[in-house]
Amino acid sequence: MNPASGPPTPAAGVARLEPAWERLSATCTTAAAQNHQMTSTIFGRVGLVDYIRFQAQHTWHHRRQLIRS
Repeated sequence: MNPASGPPTPAAGVARLEPAWERLSATCTTAAAQNHQMTSTIFGRVGLVDYIRFQAQHTWHHRRQLIRS
């Protein structure tokens, strides 16, 4: 979360992250359509869609902590 180096500008960072996000999104869409599951150390086997939904809600829950750091 705090790399020693990174892109020289925010625009360069966006240019690097957008293609990565597109690949991740496409992979998750395909995996969810095939009913893939994740293994959570807390919840055991859960569907990919439920896992991603939980992670999004959990991140939203901690947003104030993330913004401060």
